[in-house]
Amino acid sequence: MAEDSRIINNWYIILGLEYYPVPEKDEKKIEARIEEKKRYWLSKESDPFDGKKYKKYSNLEKTGIIRKEMLNEVRREELIKDAQKKLFDPIDNFLKYIKNTEIKEEIVKEIAKRTQRQESLVIERIKISGRKILPSEYNQKLYKNFYENINKNQDEFFEFLVFEKYLEILSKTNLYEFLASEGLDINTLTQKQIDEKRKNLIKFDNETSAKKKLYSACEIILKSEDKLNKYDEYLKYLQYLKVLKILDRAEQIYNLTDDKIPSEEFINEIQKIVKDKEEAKSIFIGFCKEKKIPYTVYKKSSGMKEYKQNNNSGQKTEKEDRYAEKSENLCIEALRAIKASRFEEAQKYLNDAKLYWPENDSIEVLEEKLQETRQVWIENKKTEKESLKKRKVVHPIKKKKSNGQSQNIIIFIIIAIMFCVIIYLIMLNTETSQSTAVDDGNIVLDGKAEKTISLDKNTSFYVTDNNLYYNTKKDEYLEKAGIKGSSSSGDYDFLVIEKFPKKRYDILLKKGVKDRIFKFRCDAKIKVAGTTLFVENPEDIMIYRDKKQMEEDKQLKSNGGCFTKFRSDIESKN
Repeated sequence: MAEDSRIINNWYIILGLEYYPVPEKDEKKIEARIEEKKRYWLSKESDPFDGKKYKKYSNLEKTGIIRKEMLNEVRREELIKDAQKKLFDPIDNFLKYIKNTEIKEEIVKEIAKRTQRQESLVIERIKISGRKILPSEYNQKLYKNFYENINKNQDEFFEFLVFEKYLEILSKTNLYEFLASEGLDINTLTQKQIDEKRKNLIKFDNETSAKKKLYSACEIILKSEDKLNKYDEYLKYLQYLKVLKILDRAEQIYNLTDDKIPSEEFINEIQKIVKDKEEAKSIFIGFCKEKKIPYTVYKKSSGMKEYKQNNNSGQKTEKEDRYAEKSENLCIEALRAIKASRFEEAQKYLNDAKLYWPENDSIEVLEEKLQETRQVWIENKKTEKESLKKRKVVHPIKKKKSNGQSQNIIIFIIIAIMFCVIIYLIMLNTETSQSTAVDDGNIVLDGKAEKTISLDKNTSFYVTDNNLYYNTKKDEYLEKAGIKGSSSSGDYDFLVIEKFPKKRYDILLKKGVKDRIFKFRCDAKIKVAGTTLFVENPEDIMIYRDKKQMEEDKQLKSNGGCFTKFRSDIESKN
C-alpha cells in the first residue's frame, strides 16, 4: 500500500495515545501529550541504548512535524488505521494458517501468548472472521491448582498432623466438625468459650483427653489468621490425597486393561470429595491428558464395576463406601507388588481386598495378571538355572598313553577336584546367606535371629536399593520393614526394622530410600541372622539423607558415630 509507505513514524503508537477501540481525537489532549513526551525525550537523549531514538523524536518535534500530522484530521485517520493494522496483523496471520482447525479455548490462550495480545482481542478477531470458539474441555487452572497442592511437602503441615489421632478418637474429620459438635463456630470462637468448655472436662478417659488437645489446637489457630488459612490448605491437601487415590486407580485399571476409562464414573467419585462438578471434571481430564490415558463417558472399562447399591435405600451406605475404597486401595498395592515380583505379598493384598468387597472386578483381573507374571518369572528362573548348568559342565580329561606324564595328570585331577570343592563351598555359603533375605524371588522379613550383638559405635548402614520391603502394613506402622544395603563394619547386606512407623515410611516412600544412611543408638542390642540385622525398636536407628547431613550431626560426633537421643526432626528435613 502507498499509504503504508508514507507512515514511517506512527505518532499514536510513539506518543502512547489510545487508538483502539476508541481512538483519542481530542486535539488539546494530543497537544498536552506531545509536550509531556517532549520533556521525556530531552531527558533521555544521553541514554546509552535508546538515546539516538529519543534525539530523533526531539528533532522531529522541534520541526513541528508531529503537531502537523496529529492535528490534521485526515492524517490522523491514516495513523489510526495503520496502528490498528499493526495490532491485528499478528492475530490475523495466526488465524489464516489454522483456518481448517477447530478453535478451542486452549488455542485462544496460545495465540494471545505468542502474539503478546490480550485474550479479549484474540476472541474479537476470531468472531469478526466468522469463526466459533469451542468451549474448553476442562479448566486448566483448576487442574494446575490440584497438581501444585498434591506435590506440596507434607512437612509443611506437620503441626496439624498431630490433631488427626485426637479427631479419630472422637470420630470427627476436622476441627470445624469438632467445634460444631460442641456447639461452637470457628468464625465466632473466643478464648472465653474455650476456657468455659475446658472447665467441664473433668473425666479421665480418652475422649476427654482428645477434646482438651483439640481445644489447644483451636487456641493456636485463633491467635493467627495465617494459621487458619494454613489449616484450610491442609484440609484441601487431605482432600486431594483422596482424589489422587481415585486417579491412581484409574491409571492402574488402564494399565491392566488397555481400555478407555469411563470418565463419568470417576468424575462422580471425585465430585463427592471436592463437592464441585467442574473441579472434579478438570482434575480427572487434566490427569488423563498428562498421563496420556484415553477416556470416554460412554464405554465402561472391563476393569471397573459400579459398586452394588443398597436395595433398600437406593444408595451406598457409608460403611460400604469405606469398604469399597479399602478394597480398591489394596488392589493398587497388589499391582505394585506384582510389578516388583513380590507374589506372596500381592496375593495377600488380593485376599484382603476380597474380604472388603468380593464383587470388585479389579480383583479377578489382578489375579490373572498375578498368575501370568508368576509363570513368566518361574520360566525365566528355569532358563537361568539351565544356562548355569551348561556353564558348569566339565569336559572329561583324555588319558594319555605316555607313562611319563601320568603323575602330572594325577596332580591336575587332584587340583581340579579341590577347585570344584572350593567353588561348591562358596556357592553353598552364598545360597545360605541369601536364604535369610530372599525366598523364591521375594524378600523374607521374618528370620529366626541366631544371636544378639553390639555394633561398633561408628557402624553405618548404607542403602543400595530404592525398594522398601515390608509385610503387614498397619494404619500407623509397618509390622516389619526391610532395606537392602551394606554395613561399614561387619558383612551385613539387609536391615529389618520391626514396628516401623508409617510416618517415617511415607517420607522414604515419597523421597526415595536409596543412598540414605542408617545410624544406630549407642546402647542398641541388635539381633543377627546370617547377613541380616534385626532392629526391634525403630527408635534405635536414625535415617540421614546423605553423608553430609550425617557428618553435620553433632550428636554423632560427640558419641563416636552413634546417637543417644532419637530426633524425629532430622528425618523430617529429609
